[in-house]
Amino acid sequence: MTVKGFMERLKSPVVWGVAITVATAQLEQLQCTDMSAKQIIIAVAIFVLSVFGALNNPADRDRM
Repeated sequence: MTVKGFMERLKSPVVWGVAITVATAQLEQLQCTDMSAKQIIIAVAIFVLSVFGALNNPADRDRM
């Protein structure tokens, strides 16, 4: 994927919807006062993988 293609995907409301929804859910989870480092890492991984899923193009195996 080119930088131009990536930037075009960032304009998608679906990508931003996923990013905002997942970020909100993870921030709610992280508001617990007794979070371990493992739980924080898992929350960040869920966020990253969810946004990647929104950016992914399953119809084209050679590109993201």
